[in-house]
Order: sequence, then structure tokens, then C-alpha cells
Amino acid sequence: MSDNSIVTETKLPDPNEPREFSPEEEDFITFGQKLEDALWNASAPLVMAVDGPWGCGKSYFLRRWASHIKAIEQQEAQKQLEYPRGIKVIYFDAFKKDYLEDPLVSLLLAVVEHIPDQNGIFKEAAKKVLPVLLKSTFNILTAGATRELGELSSAVAEAANNTVQLGIDELNGWWRNAAAREGGMEELQKALTEAMEAEGRVKKLFVIVDELDRCRPNYALRVLETIKHVFAVPNVHFVLGVNLEQLARSVQHAYGTGISGEKYLQRFVHAKMTMKISNESSPDWRHLRARDYLKGIRNDEKNLNLARVLDWVDINENITYREMQRLDTLAQLTRMPNYGLKGLDASAAMILNICKPEFYASLRDRDNTQVKYIKKFFSIEFGERPINMDEEHIILGAWILLQLNEAIPIYVEDNYLQKINLNSTKFNPGIFDRIDGLVIL
Repeated sequence: MSDNSIVTETKLPDPNEPREFSPEEEDFITFGQKLEDALWNASAPLVMAVDGPWGCGKSYFLRRWASHIKAIEQQEAQKQLEYPRGIKVIYFDAFKKDYLEDPLVSLLLAVVEHIPDQNGIFKEAAKKVLPVLLKSTFNILTAGATRELGELSSAVAEAANNTVQLGIDELNGWWRNAAAREGGMEELQKALTEAMEAEGRVKKLFVIVDELDRCRPNYALRVLETIKHVFAVPNVHFVLGVNLEQLARSVQHAYGTGISGEKYLQRFVHAKMTMKISNESSPDWRHLRARDYLKGIRNDEKNLNLARVLDWVDINENITYREMQRLDTLAQLTRMPNYGLKGLDASAAMILNICKPEFYASLRDRDNTQVKYIKKFFSIEFGERPINMDEEHIILGAWILLQLNEAIPIYVEDNYLQKINLNSTKFNPGIFDRIDGLVIL
């Protein structure tokens, strides 16, 4: 979407752009290395879940990790190393493909484009068996999905033309032929195994399947089944970006509440790593990344103000990427004048509205029962010399205390607050009236 749109899509790193992790991304480097080591040490096919709640940054990390591996791969190719690591990575956004009934088409295309298939073994096998494996060639063609097939589209179209004369009853019987489907999967597996075993620079294939928990339940389960039955070959490993708790609910949605979703998923997922970025190694980095991410969505005055106030939020608060997106949406939908203190008071109110709604209600209602928690949230520490507070931070803190009917310190270094009329038009009037009733989902 363009920057002129009110609501923007989340801007995430391009997984196909080679770019190594920066030294500041210490948490990503550590987590990514653990994930890579686990996959590298496995030779049997492995499905690893990168598990975490909605909005914790799974997609951001997986895209950056893919980008990082591609950068290393590019460097190895340029240096023509005799013994390269030989890791190839593929990024697959399952949510963008779930309009198809069967994920096999898109997964095959992704692998065909990147597999080290020097002799064309896997590609030819895919062209041969794809029409047999598909549940209904006609459904795919009429759904406008031929663009997903790439080089395979001609093979599917030819198969459809050859079978159109069979009649509906005969055709349905052919699609239900379990032996043909099973044979096709075995042939694909054999071809993929041969392609991976062939002499070449690629020793490991990592396939990232992201956003699986956002897919339609039936489609998400089909993805898992396809991985197990078609792509389970040595040195081909899948990494799922998923909330396993949500995916377990999808299992129950499909098969009923009598089924244990967690146990069912164990048939497909061999191991998991929980996406939990540590605050200990670099506590300021999470806020820095969140702030820069917000400015990356839309680098305008409103988001710059939001980013400035975010700098003052306590570093132990977990501000998620999803909350940054919701903040951007709220800022664009709320008509806030930017005069006076450049909208810092409005920014503080919006941040509380999205991240701490109970604090927002307290500030709006001038209820001081939450004052100590709000002060801690915004790192407000008044005294003769406010601790680590610049002038604008001091002014915002004073405005917050004013809203909460709290005593404002009369003495601050150089009597700075005495020079400020806190009831003047330096602050935005009607902030809460503009925000109330607008719920960002």
C-alpha cells in the first residue's frame, strides 16, 4: 500500500533480500544460530516449530533469518569456497496461499524454483505427477490459480484437456484413486531425494512456512500433511512460524473437541523453539527495533511523535509489532492537531490506549489509583533533578500528573516547570474525546 493509505499492511523485512544480521540484532543472532545448529545437526527430515503468541515477532525474525542465510549463501558463491556450508533457504507465506484448496501446488513451485536440481529430476517428476496429486485440476484452473504453477502450469493444463472427455463420474473416480495419489507422492519423494543426494553445493534445504496459524484450519492441516507425505526426505527441513496453541484449536475445529490438538500435532512437528527475545542481553534493543519499525510503517509527524514517547516507556514493557501497527492505525484515524508540544500528550494517550487500556481509562477519568504504575510505565521520576529525563519528557510527565490530579513538583532544576503554563494551549484539547469509542482490532 502507498503511504497515503489510512491503514497500512505490516511492513516486514524482505526474506529474499540477502542481508546479514547487524551487530545490534543480538537477540536474533543468538536465536537464529540455535535454530540453524539444530537443523544442521539433523539428517533425517525435521519439522521445527518457531512457536510464540500473536504479535511476538515470529514473522519479523523468520524473514530476517532467511535474509541472513541468503546473504551468507551469496558470499560463499562469490568466494567460490571449496567446502561451503551448503544451506539453501526457501520462505513460504502460507497465509497468502490459503485461497487454494490444496497447498501442494504452491509448495511444489517454491521447491522447484530453488531445489539444487541439476539434472531436472525433481522438476520432471513434478510435471508428471502433479495432475494426479491434485484433488481437482478444474478447481485450480478456474480459480485463476494457474499463475501459482509457473513452469508446471502447462503440464496441469495438458492433463486437464486429456481428461475432460472422461465424463464427471469417471473423472471423480480417477481423483479418488488412492493408489495413484500414493504412487505420485512416492515418486516425488524419490526424485527429491535424488536431487538432494546429487553432487552439488547444497547440502541442506531449509523451508520456512510462515503464518500457518492464520490460515483456514483445513488448509493449515493440509500443509502439515503435505510436508509429511511429500517432502519428508533426508536433509530437507521445515521451519514453521506458528502459534501452536492456536493451531491446536484448528485441529479441534476440523476434527471435533474430542481430539487432542496438541497430540495430533505431534504427528507432524518434531521439535519447537519458543520465540522469546531476552531482555537481559540488550534491554534497549527491543524498544529501538519497535520504534524504528513504527517509523518504517509511515515516517510522518504522528509516528515520529509516537516513537519519541516510546523512547520513554519502561524497557521492561513488552511492546509488540502488532501493537505498533495498531498504533499507526489509531494515529491515522484520530484527528489530532500537532501544535504545541508536537502532539506528545496525544501520543502518550494513544500508546496507553493500545498497550495499557486500563491505564488509559485511569488517565481519561482523572483517577489517580493507577498513578504509580503510569509513572513507572513512562519512566517518570521527578525530583530536584529528574533522572534521565529531557525537557520534553519532563513536560509530558507534568501533563500526566496534571491529568491524574497529582501534585506537580514545584522545584525542578532551574525552576523549569514554573516557566510553563500547563493549562495553556500548549497541550491538545479534547484528546480523550477524539480517541474514545475508536477500537483498533
